[in-house]
Amino acid sequence: MESSNSAVDQLLEHWTEQFRGVVAAMTGETPLAAISRTQLAPVYDTHEVLWWQQAFSGNGEFQTWIGAQEDVSLAIGRALGGREKETCRSTYLELLGKISVGTAEAVSSDVLTILCGSGEVSSEPNAESLVWATVSISLNGTDNLELTIVVELQKAARVLERLAPAEAVTDSGEDNVAMESPMLERLREMELPLSIAVGSAELTIRDVLATEPGRVIDLDKEIGDTVELFVHNTLVARGEIVEVKGNYGLRIKQIVSRGERLRLCPGKVA
Repeated sequence: MESSNSAVDQLLEHWTEQFRGVVAAMTGETPLAAISRTQLAPVYDTHEVLWWQQAFSGNGEFQTWIGAQEDVSLAIGRALGGREKETCRSTYLELLGKISVGTAEAVSSDVLTILCGSGEVSSEPNAESLVWATVSISLNGTDNLELTIVVELQKAARVLERLAPAEAVTDSGEDNVAMESPMLERLREMELPLSIAVGSAELTIRDVLATEPGRVIDLDKEIGDTVELFVHNTLVARGEIVEVKGNYGLRIKQIVSRGERLRLCPGKVA
């Protein structure tokens, strides 16, 4: 049971971290969010709670539910740019979908890939062996926002525990310890070329041939716009230009997911 709880706790922490990251990417501000396990389900008026059900799979499947009272879901939707009630609701549900995708990617490993379905609005969780947790949120000046996360404990544990890499046994017969790949250790010190795309422009061949020292070429970016960070010509992050001790630097605002990198480079094989 302890290992089961540990696997689910890691899932909950990943979900909370994804909440902070996705909201930061959408608003430019990182919210405060802390998660804690609860022994019992919170007492809600079920007619005022919006439940979002999400399935995760990977050599097995388990269900999760995210519950929010109506005023909380609408407050989060407004903080993300929604105005009308339906817009706030749809924006909130879009947020949950993005978090689910990010969580699946975060918990995946070379051993096992975790996938998530499309998710749907559902009724209150009704299954055996459930774990309940509360995420306390402070967002855009609004405190005391709470979301409820529910996970199928036993089913989630069976899936997530398969993510652990095989452990090696020492010659001395001591307890198993995780060994890092020697190849990965050698690669850690390798230097990679980083480049930032600060903008682009299109010129006619006539203009290119007429270019001379001193000419200014207008780019399609302005101060405050998002720029992209490339490693070996592969997009890995987005951010904004900042000044660092008289030089330019990049403040990372978003890490590009593995799935998005593959979509941007369809010729590459995962």
